[in-house]
Amino acid sequence: MRYVLLLILSICISSCSNEDLGDICGHYKYDIPDSCTTHAYIYKRSTQDFYIELEHEDYNADNNNRLFIIMGKFRKLPSDSIISDDGKYLGDIKLKREEVTVYSKFNNKTYIGYKYE
Repeated sequence: MRYVLLLILSICISSCSNEDLGDICGHYKYDIPDSCTTHAYIYKRSTQDFYIELEHEDYNADNNNRLFIIMGKFRKLPSDSIISDDGKYLGDIKLKREEVTVYSKFNNKTYIGYKYE
């Protein structure tokens, strides 16, 4: 019986679901035709950490600034700092139902994505 309770507890802890936010894991996208596209992927990396991979492509920028990527972990919901695997602060994340907003400390820009199935 004890093992069954531990299994149920571990499933609940590692869940991507939140009472206020719904299912936060998955693909988020924001697209302005002929201008830019943002893709963000959020998934559960461990029982404590969520992980985000954000890729922003600006079609109007020069080749040096065309693609911007952030990859890091966060823990607190609905908002937290994004931290790289080596412990560096990358920016901030804020989640709403069906929406993610990421602020990058590197270029002082904010990126938005909406849940995309």
